[in-house]
Parts: sequence; structure tokens; C-alpha cells
Amino acid sequence: MYIADDGTDSVDEVTPEGVQTTIIQGLNVPNGVALDGLGNLLADSISKDVLKVDRADAPSLTFAATQIYHTSADSPKTVQVENIGNAVLNFLSLTFPADFPQAAADTCTSSTSLAPAGNCALSIDFSPVTPLGSKPWVVLKEAVRLTTNDLNLARKVEQVDVKGKEIR
Repeated sequence: MYIADDGTDSVDEVTPEGVQTTIIQGLNVPNGVALDGLGNLLADSISKDVLKVDRADAPSLTFAATQIYHTSADSPKTVQVENIGNAVLNFLSLTFPADFPQAAADTCTSSTSLAPAGNCALSIDFSPVTPLGSKPWVVLKEAVRLTTNDLNLARKVEQVDVKGKEIR
């Protein structure tokens, strides 16, 4: 259940277990909430603002241009992985491309188990190590893959799209 609270200018989610979490803050007198066909949350306000909270779309990270064999100045970047279901979410594997390795600050691991409403940090570095062609730069577009038991489906794969410019 989602609650548009005009007293606190927030949108809260309440799980079937009664756990209440604020998802949006600072929305000028929220009028209502809705879910689109993909499960993303949409909220509107009295000032006619509409805010989309990606709940189903894959997150994406773009890193600063980085010299090959170095780590980008804006690394690590982090995505919060949240269990919005009502059962334990078990991670079965995490797969990182060579150019986008797992950062040391990561709290998500290939054996993480998240209780309902639990979360962990998936931290990613951009450290290009794959020389491609003879151009002075190349844009790398890859994905970090997370395999889970989502919705009791064995081996459900989620991903974080990552992009960075490798320069020589």
C-alpha cells in the first residue's frame, strides 16, 4: 500500500507486514500515487509536479572519462538494492564486468539474504582494463548482473547498466 501524506509532504510504502518506509520526501502536498504497468511508482502534487520512482526499470550509472588502467575519479558509485517483497530475497550470484569491478565499499555479496524491507549497497568502480581498438577513446556500455530468487523464480536476473568512457 502507498500513502500520499500531505501533512509531511511524503509518500510512504506500507508492506503487508505493516513495515512503513518513506519513499519520497519534499513533494509539495502530494495528491496521489499510482503504479505504471512495469511497477514503477508515480506521485503527483498540488504544484502539478509528477515524480517517478523507478521500481522496475534497471538503474544505470555513468562514470567520468577515465584513463585506461586507472580508476575513475567518481568511483565508487552505489545503487541501493531493496527487498520490496514480503519474503526473504536471496542473492545467488553477482557478476561484474572486468571494466566495472565490485568496489570495496560493497555491502551486497553473492550470498546476501535480505529480509522484507531490507537493503544493501551495491558499489561499483570504473577501472577500464580492456583495450579496444586504436581510437583515443571508446565508450564502454556493460551491465552488472544480480541473480536472485525473486518472486520464487529460481535464477531471476536483475541488472545495473554501467557506462564509462575509456581514454588512452
